[in-house]
Amino acid sequence: MRIIKFRAWDTEENKMINWEELIGYCDIDYLFSGGELRANNEHSNFNYPIAMQFTGLLDVNAKEIYEGDIVETVNNDGQYFFSEVKYVIDAFCIGLHTLSSYEHLTVAGNIYENPELLICD
Repeated sequence: MRIIKFRAWDTEENKMINWEELIGYCDIDYLFSGGELRANNEHSNFNYPIAMQFTGLLDVNAKEIYEGDIVETVNNDGQYFFSEVKYVIDAFCIGLHTLSSYEHLTVAGNIYENPELLICD
């Protein structure tokens, strides 16, 4: 059975909130909806953190891989490349393939703190 947990990007503080912090992040109740943590308070002016789900997989350094991570891997030609982990139609993917079809993944960063990794020359 896969472990279900999340982390979130705090759009107000520009920082990542890990699972342990997320559980007690705010006093108001949250509902997960469309990739955002929505406050159960329609009058709140709270900037909603952007939720990212744990894939259930670890990289070569035993680091947890989350959607929104940028991973480094090698293609069939032996070339290294960076790609974003996305959740697409019931699967975590990089490019056109499921994440589990890759070996030797290394988490290099994430799309919020390291967007420059995805810029191609």
